Amino acid sequence: MANAEERRCFNVKGFTSLVLMIAFLVVGVSGVVLYVGPHGHIALTTDWNFLGLAKGQWTSLHMTSALLFLIAAVFHVIWNWGVFWCYIKKKAAAGLNLKVELALALVIGALFIGGTVLNVPPFRSFLELKRTINGYWAGAAGEQAGPGHGAGMGQGRGMGQGRQFRGGQTGQ
Repeated sequence: MANAEERRCFNVKGFTSLVLMIAFLVVGVSGVVLYVGPHGHIALTTDWNFLGLAKGQWTSLHMTSALLFLIAAVFHVIWNWGVFWCYIKKKAAAGLNLKVELALALVIGALFIGGTVLNVPPFRSFLELKRTINGYWAGAAGEQAGPGHGAGMGQGRGMGQGRQFRGGQTGQ
């Protein structure tokens, strides 16, 4: 017979950590699917889907999971602030023993940000691989790869230069 002491109260910190983990996994999986999946109009034209979800659904899932991840991360920091602050004070009192680790983490972060913004290898190669994959999907759909090509709502359908799009109809 279980008494009241054996029953555990809801563990908010544990719950937050689990939500954070689930959101992280969904963001990771959806990010990989969006990376290797076809470009938007090609996915729409070919009625592409993966695991029963269309491109737009994967994008929505990725965005909402990222939002959940950020919200859970904020609450995780709030609810673990005491532990975090004690850790910082303890390390500061003993002298920061993670100087090399902190410096390396900052350098890696700066390399990823700078390398992406400056479009240098290997970051450029990673982004070019995505363009190559998009080219594969475009070829499989019988279209030319690259922006501005293929069926769409732009100039290729007479809805581009000099025309206005108003409420679902083109202006004449």
